[in-house]
Amino acid sequence: MYVATTANSRVTFYAARHSDPEVAYKKAFCVAFEGGCVMGFCLVSLGLFVLLLIIFFYKSKFIS
Repeated sequence: MYVATTANSRVTFYAARHSDPEVAYKKAFCVAFEGGCVMGFCLVSLGLFVLLLIIFFYKSKFIS
């Protein structure tokens, strides 16, 4: 969540700082997209890790 919040604040900063809207939109989009990618990768890796733990737990309990 820290990465998402930081990315959103940077998007706002880039959009407010540049006088040329085209440059501001391009830079703001890139920062927002990269921040979203980081959060997506973290979420997917956490979900896969939990799934792996569940599989190991059931394998050790029910399959000898």
